[in-house]
Amino acid sequence: MKKIKQLIEFIQNLKYTGWSFLFAWYDLWIGMYFDKKKNWLYILPVPMLGVIIKFENQNDLADKALRLYYSLSKEQLEIIYEKHHNNNHGTKES
Repeated sequence: MKKIKQLIEFIQNLKYTGWSFLFAWYDLWIGMYFDKKKNWLYILPVPMLGVIIKFENQNDLADKALRLYYSLSKEQLEIIYEKHHNNNHGTKES
């Protein structure tokens, strides 16, 4: 019961991104399974048929951040650095 509560708390903190149907002839089980790597919750009420509930993956967030970083120009990065540096050191721009 403790693990179920931990799973529910973990899922509540995730951002929902979508769902899809699942048909897998090789999945002959009934129940729920949470894939921690993908942050997907598999629900199979009958063997081979189910639903996948997808949550945002932290790796996806890192990839998005890197893509955003590499899409910025040198000038944009310098502006961001200056604003961050000034905010953290209490100095004001003139």
